[in-house]
Amino acid sequence: MPTVLLTTHELRTGLLPRLCARCGEPTDEFVRMTVPTPLSQTALGFCLPLCPPLFLAVALLSKKWSSVHLPMCRPHGEDWRWRDRLTSTAYLWVVCVGYLAAIAVGIFTDLDPGVAAAGYLFVWVMWMVPAVLIWTETVRVTKVTRWGVRLSGVDPAFVAAIREDRARAADPARLPFHGDVRDDYDDQPD
Repeated sequence: MPTVLLTTHELRTGLLPRLCARCGEPTDEFVRMTVPTPLSQTALGFCLPLCPPLFLAVALLSKKWSSVHLPMCRPHGEDWRWRDRLTSTAYLWVVCVGYLAAIAVGIFTDLDPGVAAAGYLFVWVMWMVPAVLIWTETVRVTKVTRWGVRLSGVDPAFVAAIREDRARAADPARLPFHGDVRDDYDDQPD
C-alpha cells in the first residue's frame, strides 16, 4: 500500500478527499484519528513503556487537541475502530495493570525490584508485538514532523485524489515539508 504526506494545514482544515483512505471508494463516513505533534509523539513514546498512567493522560490530551476526521467507508471505519479499541483496552488492562503490579511487588514484597521491573518489561513486550502487528494492515500514522504526517496503508485512489486536489488548488500550504513537489514521494518505498 502507498503512503501519503499530509500537511498540518490539510488535516486541520479538513482538505481531504471524500474517498475512503483504505479502499478509495466514495464515502461520507469518517474515523476520528489522533495526529500527534512531534512534541506529543516524543512524550507518548517516552511514557508508553516507562509510565503507563502518564501515557494515558498524554494520549487523552493529544486526542482532545489534535484529532482529525479521516474519511473511511463504514466497513473500513469499523475495522479501524476495533483495532483502536482492542489495542487501547489491552494497554489499559495488560500494561497498566502490569505496571502497577510491578510497583506493588517491588514495594510490598522482599522480591528484588529488578525482577519486578523485568516482569513488567516482559508484559509490555507481550502487548507491544501484537499491537504493532494489528496495525500493519490498515491506515496508520508512520511519520510525524512539524509540517505534517505520513499515512501508510492508504489506497492509491486516495493518494491520486489528494495530488489532483493539490494541483487544482495550487496552495503552497498544502505542499508538505519543502513546499513543493520534491516532498510528495507517495509511491516510492522508504
